Amino acid sequence: MRVAILGDGLVARSVAEAIADKAEVTVFGHGDLDVTAPVTLAVLDDYDVAVNTVAFHRFDACEADPAQAQRVNTLGARYVAETLPTIYISTDYVFNDDGPHDEVLPGERPRSVYGQTKLGGELETLEAGGIVVRIAAPFGHYPSHKGPTIPERIMHMHGGVLRLPTDQTFTPTYMPDAAQRIVALALYAEGLRHDSRRIYHATNAGSATWAQLGQATLEVAAFKPCKIEGFAAKDPKRPRNSALRSTILPPIRHWRIALEEWAIRDQREREAAAVSPLRATA
Repeated sequence: MRVAILGDGLVARSVAEAIADKAEVTVFGHGDLDVTAPVTLAVLDDYDVAVNTVAFHRFDACEADPAQAQRVNTLGARYVAETLPTIYISTDYVFNDDGPHDEVLPGERPRSVYGQTKLGGELETLEAGGIVVRIAAPFGHYPSHKGPTIPERIMHMHGGVLRLPTDQTFTPTYMPDAAQRIVALALYAEGLRHDSRRIYHATNAGSATWAQLGQATLEVAAFKPCKIEGFAAKDPKRPRNSALRSTILPPIRHWRIALEEWAIRDQREREAAAVSPLRATA
């Protein structure tokens, strides 16, 4: 099986790592194809399934340029899903409040341009027979195009205070866990267009606010790089409770357990990347 992963950020690289020994995989970065230009998607004709992680996802940029968000998040999703069986990676921001949410289409209009255009991408993908997989607040071991994740920001601080919202509830996603679910669906490629469910959630179990995620990161850290200060953001564009839960497939382990594993691997990778003082003076 040949799998095309569109995008080269945290989500895409995590999926590529998880599927590398199970299928022939190619990662197409932003410079390799343009999902808004169907002519460039001809390169995908030789693949069996696409995992579409491409998104115009910088929140403020979406609000400032809704047309571009629509082109990438909605129309781009349509063009890809019309080209080959597709798993479209979506977001909890398609919901507003009253979480946790099951694997359904939102009943209310998302608050933000980002959420609105990602919902559009879901609908376009489903219309073309693809599958939607929602994640939220992903963290892992590859760089994100959004910038450092909250756990990464905390681990790289050296003192000071990090202020995080207490009024936005979501379900954190450890990408190695989510990637395993996405890969399982990708290997089911021939059945994608005949799957009657077609919306899945791949977040870890449980929910948290940003402040709670930050505090939990401090609890699993080998040192205390900063202090967390909670505050009410009162942001009208962001959902107050967009927490997701998995009811079709078994729930993935709790995010706190996954965070502990993340911290151990992060520490090992940082130690491996450090230059030995003896080697530095040799």
